[in-house]
Amino acid sequence: MSTDPLLLYSYLEDEIQQTADAETARWTLHSLISEENTRLTLTREEIARRVQRDGESIRRVIEQMIDFKLICEIEEEEPPRYELMHEYLISPINQLMGGRIDATKRANRMLGQHLTNYDLNSRHRIPIKEWLFIRRHADMEKGERGRELLGKSLRGSLLKLSALAVSLMIVAALSAAWFSLSEEWESVRLSDGHRATARRAVFSPDGRLLVSASEDSTVIVWDYKRRERLATLTDHRGEITSLDFSPDGRWFATGSKDQTVIVWDAERLEKKVQLLGHSATVRPVVFSRDGKLLASASNETPTPETIIWQTGTWEKIREIPATVGSDNFLFSPDGRHLIGSEGRLLDLATGKETDILRAGIDCAFVQSPAFRLLHAKA
Repeated sequence: MSTDPLLLYSYLEDEIQQTADAETARWTLHSLISEENTRLTLTREEIARRVQRDGESIRRVIEQMIDFKLICEIEEEEPPRYELMHEYLISPINQLMGGRIDATKRANRMLGQHLTNYDLNSRHRIPIKEWLFIRRHADMEKGERGRELLGKSLRGSLLKLSALAVSLMIVAALSAAWFSLSEEWESVRLSDGHRATARRAVFSPDGRLLVSASEDSTVIVWDYKRRERLATLTDHRGEITSLDFSPDGRWFATGSKDQTVIVWDAERLEKKVQLLGHSATVRPVVFSRDGKLLASASNETPTPETIIWQTGTWEKIREIPATVGSDNFLFSPDGRHLIGSEGRLLDLATGKETDILRAGIDCAFVQSPAFRLLHAKA
């Protein structure tokens, strides 16, 4: 192996990208370096604690790192211990981890400050934006006090968001009542299209179009202002179960019992592409906040799956053998997680699932148009 720094850096990055979990591989390598920049010798359990990953993930990564000649196993001791293969790997690994370490240090410092404030005032809570940053990057031992503060902060934020959403609903209802005293609203029933129950209806972001999807396998696009049908789309071969518009209004996507996702051109009102890959009914389909990703899921056992598609090219970029909601989920504002109807989070980078938002019951989640608020209703 060459000791040229640039070649070593490139070699490390190439080998890491070949692992099953590149992020875990980076942190595993870095865990074997001491604060004095010397090689550490650790057991697999010690590495798992430092990296904050489960033992099985660490085992797989270590086996791959041994195959790549980056880590060596010391078998004379029980349990076996591991260390970096060469001292000269330390510098490129530190270079590789520079930005991540800075984020970890900031998150640890931030958590420490909040714990100090919590000790002084038991009513202190962590703002939700900082809570998400700490949860993603902090690696310090949180202890019982830290877990207590994080739990109370999350519950407090969800209660505040729910209260705000309820207040907005009350304001909207009062406004509607006031306007109803001064003007007569025209009511038009859009019923001259579907031959069976319409299960989904979604407005375009600009409010110009209303798209409805039905058990009769058809999609109907309406001019909402004129209450007129513009197009009937019949490419699905099974009941349509889900529907979502992209944030820019260029596309809308539908999922169906025919195990496909169809992306439609909202301007031409025609099929853009049919996405294949699911082996069961497609339930939720949803676009990310920036419109760059589309997620679809099949929830039927024994093979539930979530697929992430790249919009524009419509290529499958990730397939995860798990789902986080039976009928509905949302992207988090940063596009790194899916939030499911049962309150679970799915990390799209690792494919791991957590129950951090779970309230013990099934919920429906609605995100505000500005992507700042999340309202959960049982």
